Amino acid sequence: MKLRLRLILFVLTLSGLVGIIVWTVHTAWRSTLLLERHFQEVQGESYRIADRLNITLQKLNTDFLRYQLGHKEADLNNLSEGVAHFDRWIKQQKHTIEDLQALQIIQQIEAELHMYLQQTMPLKDGAARDEEAILDIVKHIENSYSRLLALGLDWAHLHQSTVEKEIQQSEDALSTFTLLIYITLFTLIIVLLWLSHTVFKELIKPLQSTVIEHRKKLEKQEKIASLGLLAAGVAHEIRNPLAAMKARMYTLSKSNALVSSDREDIDVIGGEIDRLEGIVQSFLDLSRPPRPHTRLIKPDDIVQNLVKWMKLQWEKQGIQIHAHTHTQAMIKADPDQLQQVLINLIRNAAESIDGKGTVTVSTEVKQVNYGKEKKERFCIHISDTGNGIPVDMQKRLFEPFFTTKPEGTGLGLALTRQILQKQGADISFKTIRGNGTTFSILFETADETESEHG
Repeated sequence: MKLRLRLILFVLTLSGLVGIIVWTVHTAWRSTLLLERHFQEVQGESYRIADRLNITLQKLNTDFLRYQLGHKEADLNNLSEGVAHFDRWIKQQKHTIEDLQALQIIQQIEAELHMYLQQTMPLKDGAARDEEAILDIVKHIENSYSRLLALGLDWAHLHQSTVEKEIQQSEDALSTFTLLIYITLFTLIIVLLWLSHTVFKELIKPLQSTVIEHRKKLEKQEKIASLGLLAAGVAHEIRNPLAAMKARMYTLSKSNALVSSDREDIDVIGGEIDRLEGIVQSFLDLSRPPRPHTRLIKPDDIVQNLVKWMKLQWEKQGIQIHAHTHTQAMIKADPDQLQQVLINLIRNAAESIDGKGTVTVSTEVKQVNYGKEKKERFCIHISDTGNGIPVDMQKRLFEPFFTTKPEGTGLGLALTRQILQKQGADISFKTIRGNGTTFSILFETADETESEHG
């Protein structure tokens, strides 16, 4: 469930980042087009106004020079009409200009134009008759013309600086968009790395562990299968001589010619023959475990009855065996095989104690974590007050033929785990060096079994 939420969060984050990248690229592209169009419009308008200003001023100056050369009334009228037309054009530009500095230049041009017009009036009215007065007027008109030309250049420079400023602002905006794209791509890379880590941690690594675990189980099954073939042959070859030896020992035991020492030898030999038969049977059980006949049972009853007769056996050796069972829960299991498992575990626990000690068998129903889920399990705990299990032996505890007992076969715990696995149960242990060991068996409860299987 947690992994699913992480994947959903990743998809949403990835979609958001991709959306940001697409929006950023689209906005940057659109801003570039608008900048290019606006630059063309502003640049064209700037050049158009500057050219119009220069052309108009040149025409006014040409009309004035013509009048100076020919003193024709028509040239003076053309000059006055040109000035009036230029004045109207200036007024039109004032309504379209928003920049304060540009408006000030237009107002200066307008004022200078009015002065230019006023300086031409004496020529038109004939007020200036002598040559000196005319030259003075011409000088003032040329000065006004020069100032108008300078204002025209200022206008062109202002437009050029405005365009450059807008270009710089647009470049800053594009730089911001570029930085945003880089940040988004970096974030996307981080999210992809996070996804890779999550997928590896939550999916690939568990799968690797599962594959390794299955591989180990397969190797064990192959060993057990090989052991089964070996056990079948060994059982056939050993059991027949053992049976003959047992029959001969029985015949000898009935003889009246035996002394007491001979009978003791016969009893020892008979016991060893029984032990060999037990080892052979353990081989056969491990290689071909009997099929469990499961049914609903109360494991607390089995524990109570088992502890009653086993405590009598071990009390003589200073080992106390106690049972703590208060669950009355139901599980689905094979009662005979469960009893066999418990006898083996209780015996191992008792044998691990040097001198006096205690073995406690307890039961409980609790919630156990299985991956991301919790499930109800019936637990049987077998605890002892022995010396614990050395660290170097813990990993090999359930391996066939591994034992720490001088007379052990190393098949007890391997067979125990195999029997429990056949019934869908788990077994685990916790040990502290010097403070004893607890083996725990986990069964599905009857309610859990019914809910999982229908």
